Amino acid sequence: MRLGHSTPGGVPGCMADGKEVVPGLASVDGSLFVRIAGKMMETQGWVKEGAAEADWDRSALGWDGAWEKPKVTGRWGGGDDS
Repeated sequence: MRLGHSTPGGVPGCMADGKEVVPGLASVDGSLFVRIAGKMMETQGWVKEGAAEADWDRSALGWDGAWEKPKVTGRWGGGDDS
């Protein structure tokens, strides 16, 4: 199923036992997914179209060291493969 074509109330998980899971969610249609994809492309860059690749801004998520890219040296990232 392509979520971009969902009708209001047709988004998977918005209804359970005939009731809205989250108030107002039944009015959401598939355009939400199309708009989210567009915002992600604005944030990450249109790499396929020649734009530079961007990175997520994780500055508001806490400890900076948690977001450093690990130095992977072995097959399992532990240094040696034994």
